[in-house]
Amino acid sequence: MMHLSVRYDAEMRITFSPDADISRRLRDRAETQGVSLSQLVNGLLREALESGSVVREAAARYNAPRHQTRPMGLRSGLDPLRMKDYLAELDDEAGAAKLTGGGR
Repeated sequence: MMHLSVRYDAEMRITFSPDADISRRLRDRAETQGVSLSQLVNGLLREALESGSVVREAAARYNAPRHQTRPMGLRSGLDPLRMKDYLAELDDEAGAAKLTGGGR
């Protein structure tokens, strides 16, 4: 996987990880044009941003996966952020007995 670091105004740095096919195409084009990868990416982004329609078309073609959340069905009082703690307690025999009422 290729990572590109792009600098803006010497203060902002962005790391970009293109897909393998895009990475190959960027490297090939940079080599063909005799420019660095950063110069190529900056030029391509500048052109795309100046032509808003290109950006809109690309966004329309890309269907980002949508994730639908669903309730976990937890009993009231169980904190989903503490699941790891609950599981660790269940692994402990005394903890399991305590939770099931068998340790009394």
